[in-house]
Amino acid sequence: MQTGTEAPRIVAGRYRLDGLIASGGMAEVWRAHDDLLDRQVAVKVPLGPLRLRPEFMERFRQEAVAAARLNHPRVVRVYDTGSDPDLGAFIVMELVDGPSLKSVMAERRLSTEQAVELTADVAGALDFAHRAGVVHRDIKPANVLVAPDGPKVADFGIAKGGARSSDMTETGITLGTARYLSPEQVEGKVLDPRSDVYSLGVVLYEMLCGQAPFDADTDLALALKHVTADATQPTRCDPSLPAWLDEVVMKALAKNPDDRYASAAEFRRALLAKPGAVRPDRNRFWLLGALGALGAAIVVVAAVVGLVSARLGDNHGKTVSSTAVTAPGQSSVQLPVAAAHSFNPPPGSGTEHEELVGNLIDGNPATEWHTEHYANANFGNLKGGVGVYLQLRSATEVGDLVISSPDTGWNFQIYESNSAPATLAGWGTSVAHGTVNSATTSVALGGHKTGYVLVWITHLPPSDEVSIGELSLFS
Repeated sequence: MQTGTEAPRIVAGRYRLDGLIASGGMAEVWRAHDDLLDRQVAVKVPLGPLRLRPEFMERFRQEAVAAARLNHPRVVRVYDTGSDPDLGAFIVMELVDGPSLKSVMAERRLSTEQAVELTADVAGALDFAHRAGVVHRDIKPANVLVAPDGPKVADFGIAKGGARSSDMTETGITLGTARYLSPEQVEGKVLDPRSDVYSLGVVLYEMLCGQAPFDADTDLALALKHVTADATQPTRCDPSLPAWLDEVVMKALAKNPDDRYASAAEFRRALLAKPGAVRPDRNRFWLLGALGALGAAIVVVAAVVGLVSARLGDNHGKTVSSTAVTAPGQSSVQLPVAAAHSFNPPPGSGTEHEELVGNLIDGNPATEWHTEHYANANFGNLKGGVGVYLQLRSATEVGDLVISSPDTGWNFQIYESNSAPATLAGWGTSVAHGTVNSATTSVALGGHKTGYVLVWITHLPPSDEVSIGELSLFS
């Protein structure tokens, strides 16, 4: 397209191509500068011969339409699309600062914790896409980009919402793609989100074992193995892997979609709920991963425990600690809780995932209640917050609240009451506030006698949703 001696190519009079990032399959991706908005972007253009194929150009346009519907931190954002006299169609995307998972896997073996964490994050992104009616249909390591703050799913070029998969000859499948096809995709059946669950299960298997579950000399032979062959359990490939991964991976790889996880969200919960599936510090993990892929020799990361000031209604100072704890103090006693309820007052609908609130008091932090996924950290600018509250068996002096959450970077306020008001104003003045910065956060409440404790979420993390595994009250 251009060499180092030629003037930079400008697309649509706006995007100045600076250098080729990747080329292969059916498209090239270029680093570019958006002269209008003064920012770095990525511009994807079809390879020369394919620009003459109307069916491919329609697929290319379809990718932009599908991806543009998905505003999620784990999905590569699409900013613009259009046509160019020389290049045909083009797609302008977020420029991700990091290599593909394929490149990372070629360089090194990921730890079990890293593989589980990455898969859970990708599953979260797929669940968001599925709820928007989009099935990706081409999940593979090359389509997962490893940014410093976590993975991002790219390339929705053959994404469809529950449509028939008849693309094996149309899309020119490579060996890499055939390696991750679901059985129903190979057979040309109607696809649903469980097809993506299977493909993601193959990716997880490859990360854990250092090899995919199936291999063959040709695309066709490899594709047929997804239909006819049984995968070997991961612990047979690597006996050092935890045994619980056999159950999770093999369920994701079930031949019959009815035997798999019913959704990507269910797959994600299974990964994070199992013993030993501890979420590593995201910033440290992805910084190490991205720098490692760029050839860094040693990275030293210091963990700093932050203290966040909280304030009582009577202005006495309290502290919210982000240090992991098992109980607030040696003499503290966990208080019995009668029930938990979601709290979503007007302009909200009244409740939010009320069917999940029992998970907050079941003694298992791996089972979760979660908010809806919103358009931004301010609840899509629709309301001021959402929350959950605990009902004690009787009015009791409460000294501390412990929040267990896999998500960090979200803000909260704590309220106490001897009833369950229907409006936030009815709860009075907050008795504490703070930010969740680690998996377990202890909040000092001051020992007031109360019957109800409300956790009111006021600002969401970058994922635009919050999950809470457990809420515990102590004397």
